[in-house]
Amino acid sequence: AGKDQSYFLSRLTQKQLSKAFFPLGDFTKRRVRQLAQRRGLVPVIDSESQDVCFIQGSSYGEFLASLPGFSPKTGRIEDRKGNVLGRHQGLHLFTVGQRRRINCPAKEPYYVLALEGSTGRLIVGNKAETFSASCAVEEIRWIGDIPSGEFQASTRIRYRHQAAASTIRITGNDTAWVRFETPQKAVTPGQGAVFYRDKEVLGGGWIDETRFHERYPA
Repeated sequence: AGKDQSYFLSRLTQKQLSKAFFPLGDFTKRRVRQLAQRRGLVPVIDSESQDVCFIQGSSYGEFLASLPGFSPKTGRIEDRKGNVLGRHQGLHLFTVGQRRRINCPAKEPYYVLALEGSTGRLIVGNKAETFSASCAVEEIRWIGDIPSGEFQASTRIRYRHQAAASTIRITGNDTAWVRFETPQKAVTPGQGAVFYRDKEVLGGGWIDETRFHERYPA
């Protein structure tokens, strides 16, 4: 399903999964609404919640800026070579792959490639530079036995991402390198990477490092 929750559930341990109960089973949201209407339950809500649903009428950046004690991390906008292109009003306004708000004149639009929290630097580049051929994943929790060697799987790098065909190389009990068959856009350190075999979730961890050019270990 387009909004299945397996991406988030991949971090649960076997102990946690053994106690999990899903009362709606295989019912779709549409089917649940039909059942609620048939039984006279109110309110039956037709609208869909999106992203962080408790943020109403404002962007993430505006919400963060409204929190007591929040201090924006401002800094320079630079390209990969360290050329200074301008300044930004806070890293909280950006995410990897974003095009809006960069406001630096150029022949081609700039996209966010990386955010450097320690210095406040916002690294930008052209659209082609937003694609990564591989990434390292750490703190992996495997649902079953820890695999070894190298195997084929599909890797999802964010919630609504279409899982991409990948080669996974195990580098430790909870670490691995992922090589995508086709480079993927906006592979973001700190985001979850979840491994699938068909509909089965094999496990998931956190993206630790991305590589624009092929850097898969020999």
